[in-house]
Amino acid sequence: MESNKIWKLMLIDPGDGSGEALVELPDELLAKVGWVEGELLEIEQVENCIVIKKPDSKSSY
Repeated sequence: MESNKIWKLMLIDPGDGSGEALVELPDELLAKVGWVEGELLEIEQVENCIVIKKPDSKSSY
C-alpha cells in the first residue's frame, strides 16, 4: 500500500495589491494526480492543512 505524500507549497504574492495568492504545483504532483495546467480546483482549509482537489461534478462551477 502506498503511503500518502505531504506536499509543502509556498504561496506567491502576485504583487498586484489584490490580497490574492498564487500557488505553483510541482510537475510531479500534477502527474501523480492527473491534473493539467489551467484546471479548475477547489482549495479549502481542513484543521491545520490546506486541501486542494477537483470540484465535485455536481457543483455550480
